[in-house]
Amino acid sequence: GDLAALQAALRAAEAVLPVGGPALRRAREAEERLEAEAEAARQVEERRGAEARLAAEIASGDYRSLVAAHAEAEALGCEGAVLREAVAAMEQLRAAYEVEEAEAVVAR
Repeated sequence: GDLAALQAALRAAEAVLPVGGPALRRAREAEERLEAEAEAARQVEERRGAEARLAAEIASGDYRSLVAAHAEAEALGCEGAVLREAVAAMEQLRAAYEVEEAEAVVAR
C-alpha cells in the first residue's frame, strides 16, 4: 500500500535528485517511518493471533498444546489476563497430564 508506493517513488527520485540532498533525505526518513509502522502493526497482529490461539487452547483443555501456545505467546511479548489464565489452566491440567503419562508408561 502506502509503503510500496513510497518505495517506488523513492527509487524514481533517487535517479534524479542529488545524493544526500534534503528532499531525498526526507523521503528516506518517511520510508523508514512507514517501515517501522508496518513492522509494529505486524507484531501487534502476531500477538493477537497468539493470544487467540492461547485462549482456544485454554478452552480445549489439552495440556501439551496449551504449554506450546503459552510459550509462543510469551516469546511474542504477549502479557496480561490471557497469560495469567493460561498459567492457571496449566497448573490445573498438569497433574492430570502427569497421571496420564504415568499410566501410559505403566501400560507399556
